[in-house]
Amino acid sequence: MVRYEKKPFSELLKSAHEGDRDAKSSVGLLHELGLLKDSDIREALKWFEEAANDGDPIAAISAAEIYRHGCDGLSPDPRKADQLYELAESLGFERPEKRVPRPTPHEPSKEVIVGKKMLIIDKPGSYVTQMKQELVGTGYKPIEVHDLRELPKTLTLHQDIHCIFVDLTISAPNFVQVLAAIRKFKAFKTTPIVVVTEITDINVIKKAKGYNINGWILKPIKEQLVAGAAKRLAG
Repeated sequence: MVRYEKKPFSELLKSAHEGDRDAKSSVGLLHELGLLKDSDIREALKWFEEAANDGDPIAAISAAEIYRHGCDGLSPDPRKADQLYELAESLGFERPEKRVPRPTPHEPSKEVIVGKKMLIIDKPGSYVTQMKQELVGTGYKPIEVHDLRELPKTLTLHQDIHCIFVDLTISAPNFVQVLAAIRKFKAFKTTPIVVVTEITDINVIKKAKGYNINGWILKPIKEQLVAGAAKRLAG
């Protein structure tokens, strides 16, 4: 398994408290994506806002998204979200022209429309089988890509995909190459993407965040996490 930077989390947190902007953003990401035992969206928001005020545009966008949609008991705050989007723009990060409306964690979808397409991008194996079983069991239609060479054709043929689950190792050593390939397609500029992987390297996570990912699930996959993410992000 690829682990966080050589620096342990305790040292990363210490650096954040000492004012290191990148450390603040990193701690926020780990909380937001649920990669800590005591992950807390409020802690994510705190660190994102501090990093944003120190000049980090990705942190500003991340905080804006939390305020825009609300999360885990936090009510949406459009005014605060707009302020942070404007801050990100002033720092050189282009504000997305449109974003996919989706249920938030504290307002789960009430029903699943049978047959919504979900794309799984991963090498064949037991994890793909597990994801397929969960998605089929909750009424979705999984489509699989096991080789990046297959991806352009699949995205062209299935532009009604509602959510994408991807293991970044499929494009190793350039882990975010697969995300860049997805976002190049106009139809998938804002489609929800959930990373399902063993990677926990904070540098990779930060690069992936720049492609507007919506979740990070660690392998081995806990039961119903994939189906739960599909319901939350695609309805």
